[in-house]
Amino acid sequence: MAITTSQAQSLVLALFGASAGGHLTGLAAASNLNTLAGDLSMSAGLILGKDLSSNTAFRDHITSNLKLTGDALTAANAWLDGQLNAGAARGDIVATAVTFLATLTDTTSPFYAAAQTFNTTVASAVTWSTGAGATTFGVSALRANQGNVDVVAGSSFTLTTGTDTLIGTAGNDTFTGADTSSTTTDQYQDTDRIVDSSTTDSDTANLTLVAAATPQVVNVEIVNAQVNSLSSVTLTASGMTGVQNLTVTRGDVVVGGSTLAGNKAVVVDGLNAGAVAAVTAGTGTTTVTVTQAGVAGATVNANTASGNTTVTGAATVNASGAGAGDTVTVEAQTDSQATTATNAVVQNAKAVSVTTNAATVSIADNTNKFTGAITVNAPAASSVTVANAVGGATVTASTTSTADSTIAVTNIDNTGATIVTGTGAREVTTPVKQITINLDGTTATTDAVSISGNGWIAVDQDVNANELVDNITLSGVDAAVTFDMTGTELATYTLTGSQNVTLRGDGAIFTGKAITNSTTGATTTLTLDTLGADADLSAATVNSIVVGATGTSRTLTLATGASVVLAADQTTAFAVAGKASGATINLSTADDTAASGATIDLTTATLTASSNVSVLNIDATVGKLTLGTALTAGATTTVNVSGTKDVALGAVTAKTVNAANLTGDLTIGSAASTALTTVASGAGDDSISVNAAAAYSITTGDGADAVTLGANALAASSVVTGTGDDEVTVNTTAAVVIVTESGNDTVTVGGATTNSVISLGEGVDKVVFTTNAAIDMSSATNFANFAMLDVEEVDITAVSATLTINTTSFAKDNTFKLTGDSATADILRVKNVSSTAGATIDASNITFTKSSGLQLAKLELEGGAKTDTITGSSMNDTIIGTKGGDTVDGGSGTDTFDATGMSGVAEVSGATNNTSGVVINLGATAVTAGTIAATSVGIVSGELATVGSGKVAYLYGTAAADNSSVQATLSSIENVIGSAGADYIIGSAGNNVITGGEGDDYIIGGAGVDTFVFAAVGADNGADKISGFTSATDILNLDAYMDGITKLFEAEADASVATSITTNANVIAVGGAVSIDDAATFIAGDATVLGTTGIIIVDNGTDSFVYYTDNLAGNGTEVLVATLLGVAAAEALVTADFLFA
Repeated sequence: MAITTSQAQSLVLALFGASAGGHLTGLAAASNLNTLAGDLSMSAGLILGKDLSSNTAFRDHITSNLKLTGDALTAANAWLDGQLNAGAARGDIVATAVTFLATLTDTTSPFYAAAQTFNTTVASAVTWSTGAGATTFGVSALRANQGNVDVVAGSSFTLTTGTDTLIGTAGNDTFTGADTSSTTTDQYQDTDRIVDSSTTDSDTANLTLVAAATPQVVNVEIVNAQVNSLSSVTLTASGMTGVQNLTVTRGDVVVGGSTLAGNKAVVVDGLNAGAVAAVTAGTGTTTVTVTQAGVAGATVNANTASGNTTVTGAATVNASGAGAGDTVTVEAQTDSQATTATNAVVQNAKAVSVTTNAATVSIADNTNKFTGAITVNAPAASSVTVANAVGGATVTASTTSTADSTIAVTNIDNTGATIVTGTGAREVTTPVKQITINLDGTTATTDAVSISGNGWIAVDQDVNANELVDNITLSGVDAAVTFDMTGTELATYTLTGSQNVTLRGDGAIFTGKAITNSTTGATTTLTLDTLGADADLSAATVNSIVVGATGTSRTLTLATGASVVLAADQTTAFAVAGKASGATINLSTADDTAASGATIDLTTATLTASSNVSVLNIDATVGKLTLGTALTAGATTTVNVSGTKDVALGAVTAKTVNAANLTGDLTIGSAASTALTTVASGAGDDSISVNAAAAYSITTGDGADAVTLGANALAASSVVTGTGDDEVTVNTTAAVVIVTESGNDTVTVGGATTNSVISLGEGVDKVVFTTNAAIDMSSATNFANFAMLDVEEVDITAVSATLTINTTSFAKDNTFKLTGDSATADILRVKNVSSTAGATIDASNITFTKSSGLQLAKLELEGGAKTDTITGSSMNDTIIGTKGGDTVDGGSGTDTFDATGMSGVAEVSGATNNTSGVVINLGATAVTAGTIAATSVGIVSGELATVGSGKVAYLYGTAAADNSSVQATLSSIENVIGSAGADYIIGSAGNNVITGGEGDDYIIGGAGVDTFVFAAVGADNGADKISGFTSATDILNLDAYMDGITKLFEAEADASVATSITTNANVIAVGGAVSIDDAATFIAGDATVLGTTGIIIVDNGTDSFVYYTDNLAGNGTEVLVATLLGVAAAEALVTADFLFA
């Protein structure tokens, strides 16, 4: 007879996991269940495309299709293995199995629930196969429709007052039980047992409790426990298994018709996460406490809880309802809670996840530690602690909180930790939030952590000494961030992300450590808050290293290209060194005033760049840089300076200082070594002073610059200035070049001499000589390079003596103003030093500084051995006579021809006679040779019959054929100084000042007010003869003899009037043709005359004789000073005839 459709469908479900569909009618026509089972068993693998050749594969295939789990699966595997291994036919085995399940009625059997599910599925599949699926034959479609058991309707079960065992169906069943105080019949008690027959449905158990309970619930997916009590009640979940979610809701208590608010704390104990997957706190919960036993890993949904949540054992904890003042704690299981120490290790290695808005989160150790991955998402937390992160930790915390926050993660190992936090600040005043992250690693060297945040975050990377975190990655979330590091140094720092990152702390933390910039388009900074020792930062690839603390003589060792920012003054010294030779180091200034508005000036005594630094770039854009002592770099180092603020480098040791791009002021002191040879400055008002034995090339930019070339500067040095009023001081005597551009420039010659080429540009420029002594720079050999070009003023005020330059130098620029403060002390002499060629000396364009119309400096012009052409200035000049027969034009002003050096010389080479004096004729007519000879001063060359007007000729003591007839020509000369010999001097019709000099000169004053000047006592003044002296018009200048006239008393040499000589008379004219001896005796006999120096004039009735005596009262030594030819009466002289100081 044929089998039933249910039997046929049961075989298809067991062997194929499918509905029979359109095949059902044909299969049901089989005469025997075992035969059909045998046939289908042989073709199952082929139809499904699955290898079922082994017994084990066949066994697992059957139990999977029958949906066996737990004890049922264990028992089925044992039975199937026995049958298959014994050689039973596979068809017979399957037929026996489906028949067993179809006929099972024992509710205590471990197969009962599976049988109910199987039978329900078979019935549903038969219905579909004989209806909607009757025309469906494809394997895939049939496997997709195997009975739709998920929609099988469940049943409702109610507990009674007795001890109940309720067994659910394969559908979604509902179990209800009231509390033990209920007067209804549906009462719950711990002896009740609720068991569902299916693990694939969705059953619900609703229990109401009033006291601690241990419900016995099996395979009920949803358990809702309403706990109504005024006190804390613990629900023990150890009797539950197969529960997907346990919801515990705390309710109120009704007493005598009144409702009392119940305790709202949810407490679950004995929770085995393998039996109860999740615990959910119901509405109105205050606190949640869940203790896991045996198996951990549950999910605790405490989102409705308004207070603390505490979970023991690894779990996923959701506690969004917690807030300020609340704590979420997850503790590791103890050995006893895990049942064994071995299992505790396994359970504590599971993952922990916390999501909450609580203020405090603690992932804590117990007697054991968590070793699995830990995840904390606590945006509102101000305190997060992860006690053991050896399995890895991800912490997102304090992203929305406003309170100061601390995140502590310890025992970080190579699995790493990731911390994401919010925005912190450095300030300590509220409401600013400070964020502190405390880290601790293991004793290994591979610990790693990644931290992201914004603002200012304090990080202690080594809370427990010697257990530091070795590798740290830092980044900003969506804004710039600063990490303030404390603790022992790490192995590596990596800066990442797209936001600016600043790493700061003690230099000791970072020395020798790799700090890698892996950011994208961001700026990275390393800030040294303290610098207690030297630091090797050569492995730091940050954009800049900020020295934010004062150090004392510290050295930073850097990689080439490193940028150091000075943000604090450095005591004594500061040094940078390259890790390798040829390094380029960048140094800039930062604000060290806390933006107070005060002047920013970074200072240190000495800045050193080691010899392996090839290029040192200094940027003073933010603030000044002031080196109190020196910049000391290598002998081949180039120092580039830029920016807008002032830079003072002190004494510089380097090869080159290039500050062309600096717009602030550059200051360089005297060079510390001979290495520095090139200096260039920018647009500021620069001050550059160098003084080593080096050849310098100094170029300044615009601005009022000051440059000093010291005495040690070598030849070939040069100074070129830009626009602006520049000052250049030259103290070296070497041949150097000074060039200035537009501006009112000053070049000061500070040395005794200079061999400089001084070329000054547009503007009112001047050269100042400051040596207070005579300066002779006339040598054509020693001063071949000296020249002043485009000079508007030469200042010799400080010289107070004669500055002598040669005609070659003067010819290069002879248009300038001569400045001094004394026309007698401050003298510029232009001298032709050539022995082979004459020169043209044209001073007509020389002007002078004046006071009350009087010039304050003097110009002297001196020719050479050959014929010179000399032109004076518009003021009072002195032209010094020399050999060669010069042509002299004194120009306007009162000019002096000085013939001091024209005696005792051999005018003609090979001459036998030297000159004995000169003839100087300023008169309007010539003087004959005979007239000159008649005065006994000497003779002129036989070739000269006369000495014409405006001529100067030589005198000789004896006649000789080679006596020179060379004559100089004078014009516009008012005053004369005679030679060292006996001279014949003729004044002009104007006012003349004639100084005869040494020798017995013959002087004709001529018309005008003439002054005759005599040398000091003891000098070889000679006894000059003065012709044409007019009393009350002409003057005898005896200033060299006495300080002044006390009184001029005139007396005859007559004893009767001797007593009339007035006391203190010191210039006494004694007339009456007496001798000087008689006059002196006469005067000495007058007791009223003091014994002071004086002048005595006597006459012989034709001429008067002027004597000097050293003792008027004592008849001392009388010396003839001058003979006044034609002055017959001595007493005719008046006070105005004498000039004293």
